[in-house]
Amino acid sequence: MRLLTLRKCTRVLAISLLPALTVLVACSNGDDGSGTPTPTSTPLASERAPTAQVPIPPTPVVDRSPTVGPTATTRARPSATPTPHRTATAATATTAVQPSPTPTLTPTPVPTPTPALVSGRELVNEPLGVLQLRPGIGVAAEYAPGASAANFRLNVEFSNPFHPDFSPWDYGVKFRNDGQTFQMFTFDHRGNLNQINGNGTELEIVQTMAVPGLLTSGGARNDFSFLVIDRRAFILLGQDLIGEFEVTEPNRVGEISLVTDVFNQTVVVGANTEFFNLTINSASVVGISGGGELARSQPDEPAHGDFTQPTSAPFVRVTFVSPVNSFSGDYSFGLLMRTEDIGIDNWLVLSDRKTWRHIRRSTTGAETVLGQGTAETLRTGEGDENLLELVSTGQQNKIYLNGEFITNIGFSPSDLPFTIAPMAGFEPSDQAGGRATEYRDFIVWSVQD
Repeated sequence: MRLLTLRKCTRVLAISLLPALTVLVACSNGDDGSGTPTPTSTPLASERAPTAQVPIPPTPVVDRSPTVGPTATTRARPSATPTPHRTATAATATTAVQPSPTPTLTPTPVPTPTPALVSGRELVNEPLGVLQLRPGIGVAAEYAPGASAANFRLNVEFSNPFHPDFSPWDYGVKFRNDGQTFQMFTFDHRGNLNQINGNGTELEIVQTMAVPGLLTSGGARNDFSFLVIDRRAFILLGQDLIGEFEVTEPNRVGEISLVTDVFNQTVVVGANTEFFNLTINSASVVGISGGGELARSQPDEPAHGDFTQPTSAPFVRVTFVSPVNSFSGDYSFGLLMRTEDIGIDNWLVLSDRKTWRHIRRSTTGAETVLGQGTAETLRTGEGDENLLELVSTGQQNKIYLNGEFITNIGFSPSDLPFTIAPMAGFEPSDQAGGRATEYRDFIVWSVQD
């Protein structure tokens, strides 16, 4: 490990405030359940829809003809908590059916100016669109807006097409699609989230879990955020983390699309699934370091590692090693987020006393504690490793310590974007027995500029 040169943090006075930025991510409550729908076999087809003004749909009528859908298999990996009302309601067919032509989709952007996201490369911004439901044709309805990425942040608001007592429904996101294999997350009328892997016409249901906060009544709207980074996907309902999931093919640049009626259970003709405020931003690594050592040498300044490029930091990960046993000396470590243009620092501090603090330091050096609490998962023995992660949802920044959520910390719009670095020795008493604090595997993902 290399010993980093200590330097005093530079403060820069700003002439004007930085404009507001919006950052979304992945992060905090969801209850697991089990149960899987069981559709029958027909290829899943998709087609990008032309942009057009949506006509008023005809009065919905019920189609009682048998429907067919893709073959689904279930991996033997049930969720921990059983959930009621898990009986699958997919219609079945006794004979094979040739696939019908791909349905024409009708996404409908509103002809008004769309707000620009100032943090990174925006791939898609659709204020309004529609996925037409065509029961009986044996394929899902899909809207592919032309975005492709391996790692991305997506936000969308879906409107439930009708009440679950009237007809089953589902909708969700399809990604890392190379034309043959793909992955999906879908929500259904029973209030479940389904993680699905696809290969041609076959669907493998990896897991199903209940989402207690999901609205299922007809016309209700649910706002989702998806942050897919490397082998992990964070899914939020509003600002609440539904869960963190393992995904595959981390380096595959594939098409990203919206889907509905994946299991072809809908029996209503003339209805549709509406979506609102669809935004997709690509993400990439903006900072990475194998590690180093941090030792405080100046009484009024912590020690920090190298800074990244300016970023909105939807995902940050670093491992710290406790320098001594907590009974042998004081120490602290965490993250330094610096807004260079206006000289504002935000510090996330973890202390050997198993506490956390969010401190804002002004251009004059004044420090304000914006939040504090306990960090029971901190490992305080000499040589213990502590994995610190930050997942940004755009309005909140969720902090995880050794895989456990500990708190949300908020930034004001003028604090973004920022450079970020690992830091140690936040307190003057944090000499840590004269030993340096080691950090490893520091990596920062950001919405791509």
